Amino acid sequence: MRTSANHSAAEDANMFLAGHTALAGTYRLAETGQEVRLDQEDILPATFDGHVAVYERRPLTWAELHGGEKAA
Repeated sequence: MRTSANHSAAEDANMFLAGHTALAGTYRLAETGQEVRLDQEDILPATFDGHVAVYERRPLTWAELHGGEKAA
């Protein structure tokens, strides 16, 4: 349940629909949890199951932030 207008605006800013262009990154399909990685700006894929595919952008991992470097 959304508790404020600010929360819903922030939440909606991280939601993306299949068929729309999205920046490079990893996106999680809201309904199934399946992840899609875009290496460059591209179109998010459809699921072809009769439902509108809604994705949420997954935060970057430590490795993604630091180019795969491991902590010493």
